[in-house]
Amino acid sequence: MKLFVAAFSAVSANIGCSIYPRGDIVGTYDPKTQKYDQFSDIYQYQPLNFKKCTNPMENDRFAEGTTCEQISCYGKNSHTSESNAICSCDSSGLNCNWVKQENRAVSAIPKCPRGCQGNDIFDLYRCRKNYMWGDNKYMDNDGHEYFYPGERCKKVTCSGARQPKQMQGAALAAWKAKSPSFYECMCDGDHCRWSGLNDDVVEGTAFNYGVDLTCAEWTAWENVGECVFGKQVRVRDCLVDETFYEAKTGPEADGRRGIPGYDCPGEAKDKIAC
Repeated sequence: MKLFVAAFSAVSANIGCSIYPRGDIVGTYDPKTQKYDQFSDIYQYQPLNFKKCTNPMENDRFAEGTTCEQISCYGKNSHTSESNAICSCDSSGLNCNWVKQENRAVSAIPKCPRGCQGNDIFDLYRCRKNYMWGDNKYMDNDGHEYFYPGERCKKVTCSGARQPKQMQGAALAAWKAKSPSFYECMCDGDHCRWSGLNDDVVEGTAFNYGVDLTCAEWTAWENVGECVFGKQVRVRDCLVDETFYEAKTGPEADGRRGIPGYDCPGEAKDKIAC
């Protein structure tokens, strides 16, 4: 029994820190929810870069006590990084995390972008086939589909259920668009958008600024409740444009909704003076 415990302790002490962080993020515990923030699934698909570390990596792990001058995100997002990291483990040796050398209650893992989330409003075609091990997107543990940061696609259309009745004229122009170069999933921090490779569209919503594609539009504002203290609450819906799209063969009314702030620029709810 003593030999078993000793052997187990020796193994535990050498578990170290993985290059694929997952689970709870150090320093993010919320006493209200009694939960920690969780690491994004992107780290499983786009590995972190570890620079100027004091120990070599073995079997995708660094030994406890290893320090690294910098940990950065993958590829084009390498400018997002954290410095002065150390692999710190608890007394069991089973729970090891990359933390700040100056404050071990703070994670030293940079917040890398997940990528551009897919949805049922539009479809992308002619994406790079050899990007990220031959896949242009991945599925996270919650079942959400993401295109990798930096992915490029040549053509975008509204999904088949939104196909217009007459494939000509204004309806055709609004239903599909083809980039003269390509669209790219560009990220600013953890906020990612498809853009036409211009700096001024990174802050825009999907396919805005010169990309003539309409998959969903806002309805008119409607007031909710009474005027209170000089403020009136109003709401609107992000819906597929029924002027262009075939409603008979498409999804039911509740299924024709877009994503506020993503497919329709702006907010679904606000307050105005009254």
